[in-house]
Amino acid sequence: MLMQNSTFWSNKKRSCYIEENLYPGTKDLAGHYEEFATSDRIRHGQSMYNFTTDTTNTNFDIGVYGSVYLFSEFLSSGAGDDVFSGIHSYWRTSYSPSLDEAEAIVNSVPSSFKNKVDNIVDYGNVIRFADPDEEWMSKLTLDFYLSLLKPDGSSPEAFDKVRAQTLLYDEINPADIEGGGRVVAALRDGEFKFPTDADRGLVYVGLNRNFEIVTEIVVR
Repeated sequence: MLMQNSTFWSNKKRSCYIEENLYPGTKDLAGHYEEFATSDRIRHGQSMYNFTTDTTNTNFDIGVYGSVYLFSEFLSSGAGDDVFSGIHSYWRTSYSPSLDEAEAIVNSVPSSFKNKVDNIVDYGNVIRFADPDEEWMSKLTLDFYLSLLKPDGSSPEAFDKVRAQTLLYDEINPADIEGGGRVVAALRDGEFKFPTDADRGLVYVGLNRNFEIVTEIVVR
């Protein structure tokens, strides 16, 4: 789940967040929750960082809109409503020579939220990241996906509109998983075998039926 140097997806998440807050119910009316849950492209591993839609298909896939909107709700619920203005200000005023979205987000969230995300999982030495910001962003993305699967009292209200069962896929397509994407697979025999056609760098996380991490983090 690596952060890519892109701002388009982030601009879209802010736009979606503002739109829903100005006109409550817009996302539900537009079908963004439903499309996110049923989109084959999302379930096969399309990353929210790759903001593309299938305009050639008569069933226009807007699941990625739902993805970035839900992420925006998740981020604001943990870091506060002013997190987006903070990201915007950091992006405009930072003189960092390697500025990307990961750096901007890390430097725009409260330290309490930053520490919470840092403690979600310990990657140890199994994964190599370009820098600490990229590692933190990877943990944030993992926390977002896990929160979608098992929403609790701290989760955004919008998460109740996405049933976890609809995010499960009974067939792993590792070749299609993009950086920052994911596949949630239900194992029928209870045994997982690493797919032979998977790209190097994929992170595997074992969850129980309550969507809690129960295995060590493994990298293919």
